[in-house]
Amino acid sequence: MTTILREKSPDLELLEEIMPRLDASSPYFKELKERYLIESAGYEGEQSIYYYINQIQSDFFHLHGLYFQAHRSKCQIDHLLIFPHCILILETKHYKGELRYHSQTGIFEQKVGNRSVRRRDPVAQVEMQRHKLTTLIKSSPYPLPPIQPLVVLTHDEAIPTIEGNEPNMIISQRLLQRIDEVVMTHAETYNQEDYLENLAQFIVSHHENRQSQLLNDYPGLLAHIKSGVRCTGCGDVFMERTYSNWVCPTCHHQDRSAHIPALRACRLIFGDNVTCQLVAKFLAIPPHTARRLLKRTAKQIGEKRGTSYILV
Repeated sequence: MTTILREKSPDLELLEEIMPRLDASSPYFKELKERYLIESAGYEGEQSIYYYINQIQSDFFHLHGLYFQAHRSKCQIDHLLIFPHCILILETKHYKGELRYHSQTGIFEQKVGNRSVRRRDPVAQVEMQRHKLTTLIKSSPYPLPPIQPLVVLTHDEAIPTIEGNEPNMIISQRLLQRIDEVVMTHAETYNQEDYLENLAQFIVSHHENRQSQLLNDYPGLLAHIKSGVRCTGCGDVFMERTYSNWVCPTCHHQDRSAHIPALRACRLIFGDNVTCQLVAKFLAIPPHTARRLLKRTAKQIGEKRGTSYILV
């Protein structure tokens, strides 16, 4: 059985809306583009694991993007596989090129072409996740199962070299084999019949929805985000409102519902509760048009000057 807590990270969802609305001349463009590429690569790595997870035959729970608090700090786990007798933590790394990991020092380097980059120690990272998950489960009424952390290198062009002995760092093609080894090792562990579901529900109950801190990190960014309804055809330009329809001046694509994804972008950037004036400015339309669209797609709160709308 599979339970998915989230698909994309909040930062990636927000960046997907912001980047097409940001000019290359903006002082934020270069840094945000690099951040977007990192988030996209991480998401691609997490998604690639599904091919292998979907082939697991035994009964288990799968939590994607678990985010919880332990020891007064937050912990985020890419993939958590809860089996009847053990738990696997999967930390995915979507790095390509030559990867060299020194098991004694924790030094992890990536080399692409002539460029070498020092990365965080992923084994130490996943061990910290195990420590925090252990703390969480110990606060439950359920016995603590064995917890196996794994670092999974997901990029097809990754060429890893591990100096020393580190069995918990593998390429994704070896994931199913490693899972079988771990599960078989703990197959004799006794747990109650309903243990699997109860423990999974306990962990899910401590999951928190993660919020993006992107706009807090870049306080002046909002002033650089362009307004308008992006073309739902070519996606490159902003559409024009003509007789209750949206028309792209470049590709001539027409879409009466093009404001829906624009309102979704507005919600990601400004939050759920918005005013008619804010939406009119963001969609680059007159206030009376914005009010009409909001009445069809959002929940009105208050009246007259105190009116706001809850975007969904």
